Amino acid sequence: MTRVEDSLLEEIPTLVSKGYPSFEAYMSCREVDSALSEADLLLLMQALGETNSMLLLHCGSQALLDHLRAQFPLPDGAESIPRYADLFPPEAEATGVLQAISLARHFDTPIYLHNLSSWDAMQILSQYHHLVPRVHAGCSLHHLTHTRNSYQMPDGRNYTCSPPLRREGDTQALWAGLVSGLLQVVCSSHRAFTREQKKLGSDLASIPEGFANLGALLPVLYHKGVAGKRLSLTQLVGLLSTWPAQIFGLSSKGAVSVGKDADLVIFDPMERRQLNAAMMHSESDFCLYEGLEVHGGIEMTLSRGRIVAERGRFVGEQGAGQFIPRRL
Repeated sequence: MTRVEDSLLEEIPTLVSKGYPSFEAYMSCREVDSALSEADLLLLMQALGETNSMLLLHCGSQALLDHLRAQFPLPDGAESIPRYADLFPPEAEATGVLQAISLARHFDTPIYLHNLSSWDAMQILSQYHHLVPRVHAGCSLHHLTHTRNSYQMPDGRNYTCSPPLRREGDTQALWAGLVSGLLQVVCSSHRAFTREQKKLGSDLASIPEGFANLGALLPVLYHKGVAGKRLSLTQLVGLLSTWPAQIFGLSSKGAVSVGKDADLVIFDPMERRQLNAAMMHSESDFCLYEGLEVHGGIEMTLSRGRIVAERGRFVGEQGAGQFIPRRL
């Protein structure tokens, strides 16, 4: 949501009754018009609390970002890429997390804090999450594996994303959050662009943000987490399946048991594979993990008991997807 109007608020109960119990909003954004104002955020929090529906928030502080950018303008051109992470400092994310938790407590609104990326945000979440019974949070794969040093590379613009890549200390704080359970989800934040598309931005604030990541999620998290002795296999399944299903009300997903959809992945932990852009199965012509040899490979994927992918090749039927009404 980018704005809140009376007509939109009136639609929320109907949407929730039809199986859409979660809504997404940005507290801050490069495109200022895409960020909710504080007044709109209050109205939305109240409406969602009254309907027991969840707000998925990209946490930030638009006022702080605007102030910093006015005080410390960044140069344009390729020489500015190494400072890309300064566009959205961790203090802005932490400010947004604190505000989100405070409002969720006031309105008794379930919230999901999406894409947390910093030590600062994790400190706020650790201190105050107990104040809200229904606060969940997650991070993206790339914030666990890459740092802002990537922006120093010749192809640094290919690593632009929102939030930006952080420092090593931030990465370690996220891993600690996964181990402790403070973070319940790891997502791909898949948003694919080609190298040419990444060059379209004429200045630092207009470079397309994101990259192909969906195909890397399971193999890289297994490689870095389980094979890397950071996570147990049970924790991995929780982060990629069990918790997302429970948080977002997908009652037929997230477990292998009678009555659940047979959505299964056959994974060989003994295999070794080298990742490349083609394995992302997207239009993108580059991969963050190009050349990385990982422990484990996906042999087969089943959706509702039917094989849809085998050895990296799609063998399913187009149009086989189904809408799944959700209840929190």
